[in-house]
Amino acid sequence: MGCNLYDSSRMGDLANVLVNFGGVIFTQLLCWVAVLLLSAAERVAIKQWMLLSVIGITWLGDAILQLVQGLLASVPQVLPRGPESTYTDYQAVVWFLRDQTGVAASALQAALVVATFAYSAVLLFATRWALKRGSPR
Repeated sequence: MGCNLYDSSRMGDLANVLVNFGGVIFTQLLCWVAVLLLSAAERVAIKQWMLLSVIGITWLGDAILQLVQGLLASVPQVLPRGPESTYTDYQAVVWFLRDQTGVAASALQAALVVATFAYSAVLLFATRWALKRGSPR
């Protein structure tokens, strides 16, 4: 579930996309900090399992959960604008991108799936690299 409480009618479509996608991006920055700390595990006093937990929780609990919510949420033909508290991040991204570009919601949702799978693969490879680099020799 997204946590953006703001008035979407005061912003353009692209700005609304950035606001709603920004929460996921920020959480994933925390994930990448954990990957970097994992690569320096010999020099950092944080246990490896703790860093792997952060990576797993931020990936599954945010990137994947947001994707599932965005795919399951219906995208209405007329986008309600104004103060709201019920948007999920990816649902709002699809809404605002559809309004901005005219691309079908199903195509935008498919693009989110592809982007999330690609991101997940990059994260997996980075985590494996960090584990190899940070493990004692």
